[in-house]
Order: sequence, then structure tokens, then C-alpha cells
Amino acid sequence: MTITTDRDHGLREDCGLPELNVGTPRARERLAAVRAAAVVEFRRHGFLGGSVDDIARRSGVSKPTIYAYAETKERLFLDAVGDALIAAYTGLPDVGPWSDADSARSALRSFLLAWAQRLLEPATIDLRRTVIGEAERFPQLAELWARTNAAYGDRPLADALAMMAREGLLALPDGDLPLRQLIAMGIGAPQLVATFRPKDFDRSELPVVTEGAVSVFWGHYGKDAR
Repeated sequence: MTITTDRDHGLREDCGLPELNVGTPRARERLAAVRAAAVVEFRRHGFLGGSVDDIARRSGVSKPTIYAYAETKERLFLDAVGDALIAAYTGLPDVGPWSDADSARSALRSFLLAWAQRLLEPATIDLRRTVIGEAERFPQLAELWARTNAAYGDRPLADALAMMAREGLLALPDGDLPLRQLIAMGIGAPQLVATFRPKDFDRSELPVVTEGAVSVFWGHYGKDAR
């Protein structure tokens, strides 16, 4: 069994963050360069400290052209950071395949590790700090992060756990507590360290952390656990 979840590609619009649109292929290339430069600038300096002049120099696109794409610095910030949030999750694998308890545990470990490695990339951690720091000014970005995390991470994992329960591999109570427990053990704890105490974070420990999370989870909810 493999869980392939249809993911919502209208997340930006749902959060009030419509994507900037430009017409020609050349303009799209320039906009991509502006977004990449803007994300670096805003990750390093935040919204207030980020300089459109520096974004122009970094991207090789003139400041007037940047403002032709995004009328204000606020619009540029929302577009560039929103685009980076979606990109941080794009390409996560499906959960599976599995055919028995051993392969089901392996499928959970593989998905959880891939998710943790993606979220705990240094650039993604910097992006997380940026969104946290600007959440009051730009709450739509915090909402986009939450919805993207749910669409690309929570939902596929929840679907897989539900299927494993229907197959008799897991004995799960109603509600999302088991899902939250697994995510907290495998991703939440190292994410807190990486975000707020980066010097104490060791990326090489992620395979051990995620394997331990699945082992504890399966030891409690597996069909033979009780």
C-alpha cells in the first residue's frame, strides 16, 4: 500500500497571497531571480532590514523593474517568502509502500525522516525564523505555513496511519492525538532546537531521532502492543 495524497495547490490564494504574474518567459526568469534574491535578503535581515536596492543588486534586475512586478516592498516580501514556503515542502515523497507491519514501520520512518530533513535545512530554518518574527505584521504568512505543513506533511501521514489502522496494523483512538505525538517526537523536538538553539542541533542525529519516534509510536499503538 502507498498513500498518495492530492495536495492543495491553491494554498496561496486561500491565504490571501496571490502569486505575482508576469507575461513573457524573459520576465518570468527575471521574477524568479528577484524572488531568490529577496528570500536571501529577507531571511538575513527581516522585512524592515531587507533592502530592495540590495535585492536589485543581487538579482541583477533593476529596482524600477522590481516595482513593476511588485508594487510595494510588502507585496514583494509576501510573494517571495510565500513562494519559498511552498518550495520548502514541494517534492516530499508519498508514504509507502507497505504490505505488513515491518514495511509499514519502514514507510513511516522514511517519510518522517524525509520531512524532518526538508524542514531542518538551514535555509528553511532561517525562513521559519523570518515568518515567526513577522507573524504579527504578516499573519497570512503564518497561516500559509500552517496550511502548507498540513497539506504536504500532516495529511499524507494521517491518511497512512488511518489506512494502517483499517488494515489492523495499528490500534488508534479517535482524534489526531497519535498523529500529533508522532510528529512531535520525530520533527517537533529537533525543530525547536534547530530554530532557537542551532549550535546544539546535530543534523546527523535525525535518522536516529525519527527511527526512535516510530519505534515508540509503534510500541504504543501497534496491534501487538497491548
